[in-house]
Amino acid sequence: MKKLLSAVMVLCMMFSIASCSSNKDDSNIEEQQQATYQVEGTAEEVGDGSLKIKTRANEDLIFDISNAAVVTEKDIEKGDDISVLYSGEVKGNDTSNVKVVKVVDTGAEVITLKATVVNIKNDKLTVRSGGKKLTFDINNAEVHYKNGIKKGNIIHISYSGKIKGTDTSLVTVHEIIDNEMNKERAKHDKNNGKNAVKISKVNETVYATCVVRVRKANSLSSEVVGSLNYGESVKRIGIYDNGWSRIEYNGRVACVSTHYLSTDKPKEKVVSSTTKEETKKKTAKKDTKKDNKNNKKKDNTTTGKPASSDTKIIEGTIEDATMNNLIVKVTKGENKGKKVDILTDGVEIHTKNGLIIGNKVKVVYQGSLKNIILIVDNDANIESNSDTADTSEN
Repeated sequence: MKKLLSAVMVLCMMFSIASCSSNKDDSNIEEQQQATYQVEGTAEEVGDGSLKIKTRANEDLIFDISNAAVVTEKDIEKGDDISVLYSGEVKGNDTSNVKVVKVVDTGAEVITLKATVVNIKNDKLTVRSGGKKLTFDINNAEVHYKNGIKKGNIIHISYSGKIKGTDTSLVTVHEIIDNEMNKERAKHDKNNGKNAVKISKVNETVYATCVVRVRKANSLSSEVVGSLNYGESVKRIGIYDNGWSRIEYNGRVACVSTHYLSTDKPKEKVVSSTTKEETKKKTAKKDTKKDNKNNKKKDNTTTGKPASSDTKIIEGTIEDATMNNLIVKVTKGENKGKKVDILTDGVEIHTKNGLIIGNKVKVVYQGSLKNIILIVDNDANIESNSDTADTSEN
């Protein structure tokens, strides 16, 4: 009996030890499964629920962050310093077995670079600084200048991100400032000798006097973010001294050409008795011109309008485009077959996707190409494109 009792006690002790060992093994497995690792790097691309970073070890990793906690003061941008906390195992560049727990965006230091302009075409700016030639994407940057950004000008570029050698792909440009005065443009600038663009604060309601584009910044090269319809009201909070207004638009700050805004609400576009009367006058005027052709020029001068023969149109293809100039090879009209230099600063422009090299354009001017009225991209429909200023009479 005693032997049987001793055997039972030994068996109990064995089961107890085995159970403890099993629990310890399970605990180790669970700890390994819940282990959290961290990798640091620079944001390269941010997609819908995904994040691509360049690690400190110069590896490209793509993480699924759709279920992760994201800690940031603003949206994650290219060039930001990033920390990714995850569980699972990264094998080479394969992150399919990884679960991201948290993403911490520590932001990026804004750096100001002093450089000399080498070239500017469309949304690309090439400069020279520290013996290196660098090309920046300036598509969404704010640009401030006196008389256009020209080759040889000294500019200041504010950016975040990392420049590696001459590689600027991880850089986001925020602002470009050019305070230099271009001699060949000084006579065209009424603000000659003054500082860069200034803004006066206001708080007023204004109305669109036509269909007009709304842009991200106070420049024709800035991104289009929407449009205002004829008579649509917005709150104006600032007026720039370069012909632009700052407005509140769809919960954000944006810019519109001051020329197309008025503090007075425009009248509704209706056919009134006044319009009919004006039509009668125009008809009578035409009859008078038919009866007295010799007084045609005099009639035009009396009405204060230039003779219709002074308004000319040329058509051509854009061969070069900078922020304030176009080189157009003329295919129709005066100077056919020649290349002409066209100043675009202050000129009304209608285009769908910007004035790009290779585009066909029409240029409307009076007298000579020094007095340009309008530049139209042939792909744009002025009358139906709600993204351009309304040029109709009514």
